[in-house]
Amino acid sequence: MAIFHLSIRPISRAKGHSAVAQIAYDTRSKLTNERTGEKHDWSKHKADVIDWQIIGPPMQPDELAARVEQAEKRWDARVGRAMDVAVPHELNTKAQWELMRGFGLQLRDTYGVALCVSLHHPNTKGDQRNVHGHIFMTTRAVDAEGNFSKAKIRNLDDRKLGPLEIERIREMWETRCNRALRKAGVSEGVNRRSLQAQGIDRPATKHLGAKASAMTRNGCRLRKDEINQLISSDSRRLAEINFQLNKLKNHDRKSRKQSAQPQIRSGEKPDLAGTRQLHQSKPKRQTHRVAVSGKPGVAHHGNRHARNRSWTRPARPNTAGELVGLLARGASIGRIAQGHHFRGGQLLIGLLRTLRIVIRALEIEQQRQQQRAGIRMRL
Repeated sequence: MAIFHLSIRPISRAKGHSAVAQIAYDTRSKLTNERTGEKHDWSKHKADVIDWQIIGPPMQPDELAARVEQAEKRWDARVGRAMDVAVPHELNTKAQWELMRGFGLQLRDTYGVALCVSLHHPNTKGDQRNVHGHIFMTTRAVDAEGNFSKAKIRNLDDRKLGPLEIERIREMWETRCNRALRKAGVSEGVNRRSLQAQGIDRPATKHLGAKASAMTRNGCRLRKDEINQLISSDSRRLAEINFQLNKLKNHDRKSRKQSAQPQIRSGEKPDLAGTRQLHQSKPKRQTHRVAVSGKPGVAHHGNRHARNRSWTRPARPNTAGELVGLLARGASIGRIAQGHHFRGGQLLIGLLRTLRIVIRALEIEQQRQQQRAGIRMRL
């Protein structure tokens, strides 16, 4: 199943970043930063790139990187933005590249910027479904001749408008991915919303990123990776428990329907007269009514005088709740009295529900410990 991932991060000189280093990494080429004299050589990994393109004025990667650096004068300026996206592995290579290129053209038409779009193969030591793309976007508008505007595009930098613009870009990528998947005949699409917003009762895993994933492949033990493994195993167990619960519920419903229907032997005709007489002999449901004369409990219906009788619905046995209560009071399965009768698979249903409650409580306690550990690390 395809997953949704789109992250945007600024490329800032204050953090030691540069547009030259990012474009060299995306295109797997060798570039030199003329401002600092630093060289960035990724040409040895040329096989990682499926394809790349400069969207905007016709320029090479080195020319675009040089003009971006020349347009910014401050030592702590933001020289661009980098996007990392997960491309659906259900698409073929041609469809994946058309998806990336179309997304870059839409960003250019929306913001008027120049972009460097590239599509990469998955790492040979990692998941082979991890086909991903990189997009470098300038912070200034660029005309057809390659001239940068004097004013920057501040929509993504604004504290109020920035999150809305990022959500708009994520929606654009979601729409394009689902359109490409439908065109390829894939019924399931991607969703940019969180699991909680989708109404899915399942804990979400932590995103590792490129550096953390490389560390885990080299044998390093990371807390995030261990948490993800625990969450994945618990989610699989919960899915199995829910499947067994639904299976037992359906089986119990079928058995009740079969037991409620009268069994007719082969060669015998059903006794319709006896069935009709049985239905007529059943007492009719009566409800509370207010008497016309004002006397409580008496009602007049034409020439008929009837006295009300209170009617209550028979209580259904809550087998699972009864079992949970017994276990909560410290009773073991072997000590449950013989007077507690459980129908069919109701005992197993109660056990599975209890196990699901215990697993959910463990997940909540695990999340609390993670939050406490994060607070301690910050302190």
